[in-house]
Amino acid sequence: MPLLSADKLSCQARQGFVSVCSVSSEMPVSNLFESPPCFVLIEMKKSPPQPRRTPTQSRSKTLVNAIIQACQQILEQEGTENLTTNRIAEVAGVNIGSLYQYFPNKEAILANLFTENLAADIDQLSVEVSERVALQLHVSLRHTIREIIHVKAELLRHFYQRYGEFYRTYHAFLDFSASIDAQVSSAYERPAWDDFLPILFDIYRDKIVPDDLELAGFVITRQMESLLIAALEQNPDWLADEAYLQQIEHTIINYLTCSPA
Repeated sequence: MPLLSADKLSCQARQGFVSVCSVSSEMPVSNLFESPPCFVLIEMKKSPPQPRRTPTQSRSKTLVNAIIQACQQILEQEGTENLTTNRIAEVAGVNIGSLYQYFPNKEAILANLFTENLAADIDQLSVEVSERVALQLHVSLRHTIREIIHVKAELLRHFYQRYGEFYRTYHAFLDFSASIDAQVSSAYERPAWDDFLPILFDIYRDKIVPDDLELAGFVITRQMESLLIAALEQNPDWLADEAYLQQIEHTIINYLTCSPA
């Protein structure tokens, strides 16, 4: 796995934006932003397990549907800590052997459930995301950036709380943020983040240092997502930690408003 070094995140190192920092979950939040250069782990997207077979007859389709619905029920009523293949089979009222005919493990069942729920989740969350950010658009640059950071952090928390370690492991493959962006762009005729940020920067052009607004939007989007994903992977509690989110906000605002040394 290749390692890339990155400069300290500051006004003086405007181009030192990184992908995903390798950090310890015990590291204080402030150290992530104040420590010497960190390193970045670049890895391929990990795909979730696939079903062993696809049901073709009505009886087998009913069985598989019962398994997926049982998985949903356990997540909602008992939490991810009680989600096992044995418990899924028990709630579904099927033999464990029948479950394993179609699914190799609980992750494969979760992948099916996630896919089934995706359309409804995207539709609901896209409206919330779009409206919240729009309300801050003409308040100030900082308020808008802050809202975008919080929205993205809450999306990651939402799916981590619902799907637990499954989402933490396979989030890169599932790429839910991209689906939200696409839905906001197409259904609500509002630009995705990569297109929205240059528009935002143009509104506050007199306060922003970078000349290339499109490039600045690209850099900010990747920086924001990288630090939030680092929290999801290393310490999900940081996604609800105001100190961590404020550090991301300060880093972005400094990049946008501080002249290079």
